[in-house]
Amino acid sequence: MELLYDTHNDINILITDLKLHYMTDSEHGYWFENYMNINTKLLDLCNAFMSLLRHMNHGIVCLKFLRDKLEMKSEDLCTEICSALDSWRENITAEISKCREVLGRYVESLNFHKVKNCIKEAKVLMKAFYGANVLTAYICSVFVIVLSNSDKDILPIYVWKQSLWKKDFLDLQTIVNVKTRVNISTDGTMVLQELESVAAKMKKMYLTIQEGDDLVQESFKESIEECKEEVEKLEHGLDEIFRKIGNLSDVTFKGREIIRDGLFDSMIRELTHGPYIYD
Repeated sequence: MELLYDTHNDINILITDLKLHYMTDSEHGYWFENYMNINTKLLDLCNAFMSLLRHMNHGIVCLKFLRDKLEMKSEDLCTEICSALDSWRENITAEISKCREVLGRYVESLNFHKVKNCIKEAKVLMKAFYGANVLTAYICSVFVIVLSNSDKDILPIYVWKQSLWKKDFLDLQTIVNVKTRVNISTDGTMVLQELESVAAKMKKMYLTIQEGDDLVQESFKESIEECKEEVEKLEHGLDEIFRKIGNLSDVTFKGREIIRDGLFDSMIRELTHGPYIYD
C-alpha cells in the first residue's frame, strides 16, 4: 500500500508540474471526466476496504472481551459474545463480496483511458494516471484474492495495447497469479484464519468452563496468555493496514482537490485577468 501511496502522490505532483490544475472548465474536456471517474471508483474501493477492516476490528473487540471474561472464568455474556462472533463471520463474507463488486467497477473504469481532443500535457498525465491505476487495481485484486481465498476472484486486467510496459506487466501478472493459486489455503481464508483460530480456541475454553471440567490452572493461564498475544498481534496488523489504506484514500482525494482548487482559481483569474497562458 505504501507503493500505491507514493505512486498516486507522484500523479498529484505531475498534475501540478504540468499546470493542468490551472485549466478553465471549458479546457478540461474528456480527460477531466475520465480522471474524475477513475478517481471516484478508487475512492469507492478504499471505502469498501476500510469498511471491511472495521468489521474485522469488531471481531477483534469481541475476542478481547471474551478473553477478559475467560481470564476471570466468568460465564457472564460469553454466550452472547460467541453468538456475535458467529454473526461477525457472516458479515465479513458479505463485506468481502462488496469489495469484490467495487473492485470490478474500478477495473471496468480503466477501459476508458483514451484521451481525445486535449492538450499534450493532459495526454502525458493520463498515460501516467492509467499506469498508476492498473498497478493499483492489480495489487488490490490480489488483496481481495487473499481475503476471499478463491482463485475465481483473480481479475484479468487488460492493458492498453499502446502501453510500452504491456508485456512486462502481463508477464508479471501471470507469474503472480500462478503463485497465488498455489498458495491459496484450502481450509479457510488466509487473512482470517488467525482470527478464526483464536476464536475457536476461546470458544473451546468457554465450553470447558461451561461443562465444569477440571482445569489445570497453569495450563489455562498459558492458553489465555497465548490468545492475548495473538489478538494483540492481529489488532496491530489490522491497524497498520487500515492506516495505509486511509493514506491511499487521502492522497487520492487530494488529487481531486488539486484540480478543483486550481479550477476555481483559474475561473477567478480568467474573470479578472483573462485566460491563463501556458508556457
